[in-house]
Amino acid sequence: MRVLSEQAVGQATTTTTGHLLNDGVAETGYGLGWNTGQYFVSGDPLSRKPYAHSGAFRTDMYIDPENELIYVFMVQVGNMTDSSPLTIPFHQAALECFGKAGR
Repeated sequence: MRVLSEQAVGQATTTTTGHLLNDGVAETGYGLGWNTGQYFVSGDPLSRKPYAHSGAFRTDMYIDPENELIYVFMVQVGNMTDSSPLTIPFHQAALECFGKAGR
């Protein structure tokens, strides 16, 4: 069941900020609320181009079109700069249970 039109998805996932937010590492910009840049953390099964948004206290949301999954990781961790020890196992478990291969 399609909820959003292809045009709406295209608008939401197109970079609208150019390189204004480029930190020189991975983030290349934002669409309508989503990071539209490249993503890579060693060991993480997410595709290299998810649409993502992270909160100040490590709450993360990823739309992974390659694996056809949406990941929502809700935590409140004030002093953690690297949440990958928590998010990588979460992404792996979600992909195994709900990803294309797990269906």
